[in-house]
Amino acid sequence: MKKKSLLRMGAVLLSYGFMINAMNVNTGMVVMAEEFSADEDTEPEDTTDQDIAGLPDGEENTEDTAYGNAENQNVEETQDFQDIIDAEGNTENTIEEQTEIVLPQKSVVMPFSDFLPVQEQENIFLLNSYSDLYLLHIKNDSEVTYTISFNQVLRESDVVLYLFDSEKNSVVDQEPVQDIMDFNENDTELCLNLKPSSDYVLTIFNAENYEKLGYTSRIVTGQNQKNETPAEEETGDSDSGYSTDSQDQSESEEVILTSVKLELDQDLETVPARFAKYLNTLKVYSVTLIYSDGSEKILDKSNGQYDLDVKYEDEKESEKTVRRIYHATLNEPATGKIFEDTKSVVLGSKDPAEIKTEEMTTLRVSGKKKWIMVRSTPGITGRYALNSSKMVKSIYYAPDDGEIVCTEDILNLHQGIPYNFLIKLD
Repeated sequence: MKKKSLLRMGAVLLSYGFMINAMNVNTGMVVMAEEFSADEDTEPEDTTDQDIAGLPDGEENTEDTAYGNAENQNVEETQDFQDIIDAEGNTENTIEEQTEIVLPQKSVVMPFSDFLPVQEQENIFLLNSYSDLYLLHIKNDSEVTYTISFNQVLRESDVVLYLFDSEKNSVVDQEPVQDIMDFNENDTELCLNLKPSSDYVLTIFNAENYEKLGYTSRIVTGQNQKNETPAEEETGDSDSGYSTDSQDQSESEEVILTSVKLELDQDLETVPARFAKYLNTLKVYSVTLIYSDGSEKILDKSNGQYDLDVKYEDEKESEKTVRRIYHATLNEPATGKIFEDTKSVVLGSKDPAEIKTEEMTTLRVSGKKKWIMVRSTPGITGRYALNSSKMVKSIYYAPDDGEIVCTEDILNLHQGIPYNFLIKLD
């Protein structure tokens, strides 16, 4: 028992001995460090490979390592913070300049680059819509003709042209411009004949109905039009030198009419079947002349070279739809040739364009269209005076399955009831 106690006491004394030696070594290191800092000419002793008695391997570098890691972490955090600042700066630089366009109905905020004046476009240029509108800025210095071809059929009632002031970014007049904008019969090509120093904004309403709307454009200046000289004027008297064989060849290559193409108004599909009889006096079709050289031309009713006769017949398909078949016969008296074509359309197969309650008293119709089919649900019961950008000749209107009423201006409508309107224009 005594022997074990003596062994334990010896172990304790030995441990104290090691601790005292370690303290002496540490104290010596502190004194040496102070001496080195006091004497600038004395080079510090290289202790890199020396082991400190009583300390585990690597413990002497713990403080330096921790300091180095902290310093590296600070550098990384500073770099990350700088990257964030740079990223925010780049984001601010990419924000595009906005412009506000003031229209009669509303103000539209859009990127400045989307409102640059229309230029010639050979490939389809897709438009961006803003506030359910497509806007095209049309501005020119000289007399010019714009031909804009859209990749979709547009309702003429959705396309309106306003006189514009680029300095104020606002329309000049609340009323749309008339008589300088013409649609072709297919309602896909728009022609604008503009005077020098013109400034307009072409507004296309109900953009949601024309997803991915795009266009190509061709611009011909007045000077270029004047410089286009007919071939016979350019050749002058040189034609007199042609041989008889050349004359015979030119006669054999004379352009002649080869066929006709009947085209129907796309809006016919929106006319309910029970309104069909009121279409009889309306021009709802066009006839295109196709020549031997591949060229095409829409027949003008004033053209005395041809006699045109168009007839139709109806075939009932359902309670609300009727298939109307149009047959066109064109007679060329000079040659005795007869050309024919047939097309059909299902009346009532599509719903008419919906007009909002606040638009009930005003209709804007562009181009040469002489009729329009719309639908609306009044918010208030009462008498409505329907106005239009063109002179109204007559209005046929009725609720679903109700009696059709004809009027020239005043509409008696009831709140919450949907009505269909067939409007004939002068």
